[in-house]
Amino acid sequence: MWQKIQHLGLSSVYKNYKIIRINCNMINTLSFLPPNKVFSRIAYFYTIIPIGLLLVAKYFDDIYVSGTSSTLMFSPNLWNVFDAILNGEDRTNIYCEEWDNYFNQLLETSIPSF
Repeated sequence: MWQKIQHLGLSSVYKNYKIIRINCNMINTLSFLPPNKVFSRIAYFYTIIPIGLLLVAKYFDDIYVSGTSSTLMFSPNLWNVFDAILNGEDRTNIYCEEWDNYFNQLLETSIPSF
């Protein structure tokens, strides 16, 4: 999400305005909701977030929630941790991140070109 904020030129707005940070963090909290509430909550966000963050919300929605532009890459069942929290399970994919970091070090780059 931070990369998208930077890409849209909103870094300084994010850093200087607490309400912008709060709204961005509200989007991040979707992972803690019951999976059946995620779609209605992202729709609600569209009604309350500042206009300047609509593209951030749209990006998140397209990639992680509904894929309205045929771009859904990570459906909510992959990243939602609601059930994991209730069951006392890990709520991160730290194992994948560790592997990714190791692989990047092995290749000596984070963006390999094959």
